[in-house]
Amino acid sequence: MITEIKHELTPDQRNTLLFLTGGLKVIDSRDISEDELWNLKEFFGYNRQNPTKLLRVIIKKDVTITKICK
Repeated sequence: MITEIKHELTPDQRNTLLFLTGGLKVIDSRDISEDELWNLKEFFGYNRQNPTKLLRVIIKKDVTITKICK
């Protein structure tokens, strides 16, 4: 089941996330390394929720959307 979760980040959190992604605004988990994927999952707290597969991250100005598969 694919779930879309909206996260309202503070400006500092958004800047940190953009730093982690190298400025990318749409990140597909198939296009990044395992270490980068682990860092994104850790940022959103998905490493503690087992098993959660992060599929995509979409960073917008007012909201960040993660698509996960449980």
